[in-house]
Amino acid sequence: MLRNKVSLDEILLFFLLLLGPLAHGLVETWSITVAQLTIISLIALAVLPRVYKGELSCSRTPADIPIFLFLLSLLISYGLSVSPYASRIAISKGLSALALFFYIINTQRSQEKINRLLWLIVIFGTIYAIMGLTLINGEFLGFKIYSQRRYNISLFYVNHNHFAGYLEQVFLLAVGLAVANRGGKRILLFGMTVLIATALLFSLSRGGIIGAGGGLAFFVLTLAAIHRQKKGSLLFFSTLSLGLLLTAWFGLNPVLERLHTLKDPSLAGAVRMQVWRDTVPMLYERPFFGWGPGTFSIAFPAYQSTGFDQKLVNYAHNDYLQLAVETGVLGLIAFLSGIFVLSLFCLKGLQATQNRYWRTIGIAALAACLSILIHAVTDCNLQVPANLYLFALSAGLAVVSADNKRRRARGNNQGDSGKLSPRQKGRAVTGFVLALSMSIVIILLPFLGERNFRLAQSSLRQKKYDDALSKIDQAIRLNPDHAVFLSFKGDILRTKAIQPDTPFDIKKGIAYKEILSWYQKACRAAPTDSSYLLKKAALLEQYQKIPAAQKAYREAIQLAPMYAPPYYHVAALYLSERQLAEALPYFNRFLQLSGEKALGKVLDALWSAGGDYETQQQVVPQTASFRQAFAHYLTADGENELAAQESALAFSLEPTAQNALRHLQLLLNKKAYTVALKKAEEYLKIFPGELKMQELHASILERAGQYQEAALVYRRLIESASTEKNSRKYFIKTADLYARQKLYNKALGVLEQAVQQFPQSGTLYYALGISFRRSKRNEEALLALQRAVSLNPVSPSFRYQLGQEYRRLHLEEEALQEWEECLNITENYPPCQKGAESIRNHLKSPPMMR
Repeated sequence: MLRNKVSLDEILLFFLLLLGPLAHGLVETWSITVAQLTIISLIALAVLPRVYKGELSCSRTPADIPIFLFLLSLLISYGLSVSPYASRIAISKGLSALALFFYIINTQRSQEKINRLLWLIVIFGTIYAIMGLTLINGEFLGFKIYSQRRYNISLFYVNHNHFAGYLEQVFLLAVGLAVANRGGKRILLFGMTVLIATALLFSLSRGGIIGAGGGLAFFVLTLAAIHRQKKGSLLFFSTLSLGLLLTAWFGLNPVLERLHTLKDPSLAGAVRMQVWRDTVPMLYERPFFGWGPGTFSIAFPAYQSTGFDQKLVNYAHNDYLQLAVETGVLGLIAFLSGIFVLSLFCLKGLQATQNRYWRTIGIAALAACLSILIHAVTDCNLQVPANLYLFALSAGLAVVSADNKRRRARGNNQGDSGKLSPRQKGRAVTGFVLALSMSIVIILLPFLGERNFRLAQSSLRQKKYDDALSKIDQAIRLNPDHAVFLSFKGDILRTKAIQPDTPFDIKKGIAYKEILSWYQKACRAAPTDSSYLLKKAALLEQYQKIPAAQKAYREAIQLAPMYAPPYYHVAALYLSERQLAEALPYFNRFLQLSGEKALGKVLDALWSAGGDYETQQQVVPQTASFRQAFAHYLTADGENELAAQESALAFSLEPTAQNALRHLQLLLNKKAYTVALKKAEEYLKIFPGELKMQELHASILERAGQYQEAALVYRRLIESASTEKNSRKYFIKTADLYARQKLYNKALGVLEQAVQQFPQSGTLYYALGISFRRSKRNEEALLALQRAVSLNPVSPSFRYQLGQEYRRLHLEEEALQEWEECLNITENYPPCQKGAESIRNHLKSPPMMR
């Protein structure tokens, strides 16, 4: 496997393939910059020596025309983009993946090179899988581990679906390499494949598991159809069986539970399907060239129909739908055409190939591509650069494998090639170096801008405003259309303007126009992003430009109708101008989006503006949860009667036992016992088996002075109590109610029954001792209290009452001993302190004075 020396370009390619999975999928600016510079270096190492020798050649593919059309659609879409900076970043990622694809088909021709490459991918994938199965949280080589528990593995990837998107491709390449090899290598590779499959299953990514399954089925069927061998099928079933056995050893239940959700679309991907539905209108509005590459998260909020808990939706979770939205239908057609043409070319070439190794590896590479293309239907793996690069590499390997025989026979690449004249060579070298330099500059600009941006943030936190402005100016010079940088300069100026040491004239408005101009530039750089309009609106509000602020907030609402804060700000501005009627609809919508937790904030604002109960009532949404929250708010303000009304309305909106209990509790707090008893009887007819409601009914009877009826309810509850704790509570409540009626014998009967049923309950013996005391049966009270203390020796109240009983029987020394023991357990227990001090004083006094 390693007979020849490894070249520099192979080392760089290995580095690229290892960096991606470790560096969180290359989703951060620094990591994608390093990856793209690595690809540029690979291209330079491959092209410069050839150009220097006067050779200029490039392999053609059947997909050249679709690729050209796709690039053309990207260029047009970029010209129409709603965020040119975001589109530039997305295009650079796509072009780097395309460059990697062409690099593979032009340079990786020998079986030995490809074998080394595949062994590296599989070995690293196996190690990666083992790490995923064992490592949780923490860091490794400075990279954060995102796996939060044993199951749902994500390792260095932020999302477990992205982790699965990487492993499913490695898994299928491992399967192909295992079939292509023989003997001990096949057994070793087979074991690696099982480990990778196990980690893939424990990612709990339904799309990843289905994609890998689809790719594996394609590999087996295609290999069997082309070669008519049964080894692939045998490997398929063996891998599946051993993978399941290993998964069962780790614990199969989480995997089965996750896959079981596929039966119910509402569990399998309700949020995804809602995103897809919301995305379709975006496609209708810009059908041909889309909104611009990389702009989905910026344009989508205007079409979002549900709140998703106020979370930002970064991706469509369907790469084909997102590609259509960003580049238009023409871009999607070009992309799919290229995939289709390449697949046909590879299948025909592999069918004609007699070399067993190339045929097997080519089919495995196609299967790896198919797996992530299947996964792309429900996820965004092609948006993750590490997975996109592995996809490009797999596609390149498939093309190389299919075209290998023809290349070896001709000794040259398919396509235009030829010797260059000295003049042509000079021009080619100059042109390539210029293109290379421009590519490096384009790649470095975002990284350098981001670096200066981070330094500006750090300076701002340290209140070094001039340093922060200097750094952000450098970032803006490098990326003049980056809205984040433009708005952040406005943030720095705004923060500086409100500092105590800022001259008065700046505070009065000289800085206002400059700050506003930066926010406006940010709005122009990303006209569909509401966040910059919100900053602009907040500045206008700060400087009392109320009509302009209201307009900016309303524009922000149009761009992100499911984002709650702008609604509150508009309503608050209306309140400041005493326009209560205009404020109410905005407050209402704010509450619908924010939930019950924001109700107090809105009601306090209305109350401060002079709003009464009727006004507050209008703004609260007509749902049971909001009405119960309103009732809680009114209770806190002492408005028990109004709170009871709101709770009754909540029950009418959603007639559940919980809402009925809340209504009864509010009536009880209001001391409306007659109404509460009537309502309790009504609710018990609706919820006859609700124990909590029966208990609350007994409490209402007790508070109303109907002790006998309350005791009867508690006796029934004793029979139906589900836990020992509740049974003990009901016994004590029943006995207490009998004692209040001075039916001490009945109370004793209940408690004696209780201690027989629960002989290890110190609480019951304590209650029995108190009941004996009430019946003047002091010796029996003493025995019961002694038993209570023996069962619960750390209870200060038990020891205090036992000491009291000793003192009643004139056993002062025993009482003092008990209270001192109580103080040893709980040092500051006033009853025991007073009792012990009283006995000490009594014992110190002369005998005749005792």
